[in-house]
Amino acid sequence: MPYNETSKAAEGIIDPKYDKQEDIYKAIIADLKKAADLFKTGGNDAIGEGDVLNGGDVSKWRKYCNSLRLRVAVRISNIDLTTSTAIITEVLGSPSDYPVLESNADNIELAWPGTSPWEEDYWYWWYCCHHDGAGKVVVDILNNFTDPRLPIWFVPATTDGKYRGSEKVGFVPPFVREDISDWNPVFVSGNPHPTGGNEYGVKDGYFRYAEICLLKAEIALRTGQTTVAKDEYEKGITASMQQWGVADAAIASYLAESGVAWQGNSSDLVKIYTQKYLALFMMANEAWAEARRTDVPLLPLAANSAYPDHNRAPFRVPYPLTESGLNSVNFKEFEGNIKDYFWGQKMWWDTRTDVH
Repeated sequence: MPYNETSKAAEGIIDPKYDKQEDIYKAIIADLKKAADLFKTGGNDAIGEGDVLNGGDVSKWRKYCNSLRLRVAVRISNIDLTTSTAIITEVLGSPSDYPVLESNADNIELAWPGTSPWEEDYWYWWYCCHHDGAGKVVVDILNNFTDPRLPIWFVPATTDGKYRGSEKVGFVPPFVREDISDWNPVFVSGNPHPTGGNEYGVKDGYFRYAEICLLKAEIALRTGQTTVAKDEYEKGITASMQQWGVADAAIASYLAESGVAWQGNSSDLVKIYTQKYLALFMMANEAWAEARRTDVPLLPLAANSAYPDHNRAPFRVPYPLTESGLNSVNFKEFEGNIKDYFWGQKMWWDTRTDVH
């Protein structure tokens, strides 16, 4: 995609060239490192009211920066272990210089005011058209684990009172599907949940403490630190549960449940991946990226798909029509490499085999 030459129209560049994914990641890593070192030098300049994400809290921006470095390091770990290891060693080895999120209070989330035109897109379309509902993959996982987050996020199907997800994206009029679970309207509206806990509401999540714990769990397990891995795994689950107002007793029961409890064997890595997927709820792009990196959970081809030659969900979002129209010279160089416009090619860091 265009990267290094974007935002340079003032310099006469109106058709930015495409950069390779690995080069873009190198640039992202360099920028994050530069920002991390600038934060490390100190400073107390006020950010001001324009900071709608972290309310002017410089410490949260600092933690966000280093947390992003850790996320990127794990994301590329299967394709560039040397760079990944260097980032992980620096961040986790120097917590005073490179702090990361330390609790749910550090979560990086944008809470929308909810007044027009400052409304979150998901909430707007749910309220306006009500044309979607719970997905089958996530509901099946929640059902299998008797997960206490299930009734917080969704309501049962009105036909039989069971929690059930759909494989389809978008519905036809009258839109509401009585045979599948809908989003919990209390959760969507932003009002306090009747059982207590946080005000949920629709927030755009960018980074949560639970993800940090589960990143550390994966790193520890892959480097043979099983005790640390177990501790971070359970901390990650607990943080995610607490974020949604789940009671401590329910969390304890969940951690002991078959399929969730730490076993000290090869199944634990899959459990880390699964719990991370759940912890990324309402962070769709991140959850999708993790599923493409790990194949956990397995995202199958949608039911009744018009593309029978595929055995996985799409690898990328299609290029927008504006790109082919306004940057056609650079776009055409890559267009020929795409066998299926709607599936795209695998990402650079996606090392899965036998997927198409």
